[in-house]
Amino acid sequence: MSKRKLPTIVVSLVLILMIVSISGCTSDTSSTEEAKTTTETTSTQSPTPAGISNPAKVREPVSVKIRSYDDTKTVEVTVVDYIRGEKANAMIKDANMFNDDPKPGHEYLLVKVRVKYTEGSETLSVNPLDFRVVIDGAMHDYEWVVLPEETPKLDSVDLLPGGKVEGWLAFMVPENQKVLIAYQENMFDDPLAYIEIPER
Repeated sequence: MSKRKLPTIVVSLVLILMIVSISGCTSDTSSTEEAKTTTETTSTQSPTPAGISNPAKVREPVSVKIRSYDDTKTVEVTVVDYIRGEKANAMIKDANMFNDDPKPGHEYLLVKVRVKYTEGSETLSVNPLDFRVVIDGAMHDYEWVVLPEETPKLDSVDLLPGGKVEGWLAFMVPENQKVLIAYQENMFDDPLAYIEIPER
């Protein structure tokens, strides 16, 4: 190799390295800008529909996704109807003489719920324990009482995709207080939806 060609080769290599490093810096900058944009977008999103701060209303269907290891299920949950106060208390008392009276300052709340399995490939288990009432920030299970014949209880079932089930649950709640019904696919997970029951 001649001495004249050596500096030309060195200069060419230096130029190639500079071009490669500049192009690498440019792509890093653009992905950093994209990441900043994504973060800003995420932080300004509206609250989750049917979340604790903006619960759904009675008769308003709530669609939730339940993710497992190998399947994602879409479920529609609705509080179809409710009865509370004197009427609910009388219904519970008439249904069975061994049903307890409500505690002082409390009343029975009867809630009719519907669970519809709209999409998925596996079965969906539905259980009365999937529903709890939220009172003053604390979650309470349903009451173990005999329900009247005209308000048949929600049964434990396994739904196939496209299937649905309806039934009633009884809760004991403070008189004249707004409460939330929480739906959770299993009692060890956080609730997926909240539905507001107005005060009397």
